[in-house]
This record gives sequence, structure tokens and C-alpha cells, in this order.
Amino acid sequence: MKVVICFPLTTKIINYKGNLVLEPDTINNLAAPSEVLTFHIRSVSKERLVKRVGEIEEKQIKELVSNLNEILSY
Repeated sequence: MKVVICFPLTTKIINYKGNLVLEPDTINNLAAPSEVLTFHIRSVSKERLVKRVGEIEEKQIKELVSNLNEILSY
């Protein structure tokens, strides 16, 4: 597959319902707390991805999927 589905991040945290807030750690390598913009999901060409910054934990992925499913069920 030549595209990936991703959620953009922002450091301007508002805590919208359905958005996950990530605290910086050695796994995600974020420089500052960041809010995952669940409502702004998008597909991106793999060619645009230059380098991996970090990862998120499986439980965070499950929370994102759950939040996305809740949004889509409306």
C-alpha cells in the first residue's frame, strides 16, 4: 500500500472530546505534550514521510480506534 492513514498532532491542547493527549516520553519522542486531532484523520503518501519520530503504545492506538468508531457511529 502506498498510503498510510494518520492523525495530525498539535501542541495547542484544547482537550476536545475524542482527542487523545500524548505526554512526551522515550517511546513517542515528542518535544511537548500534543493532542491527537481525531477529527482530522487523513491519508498521506508514504513518499511524504521522511523520518519516524516515535511510536505510540498499543493502548493508545486502541483508544484512538475507539474514539474514531464513536465519531463514525453518529
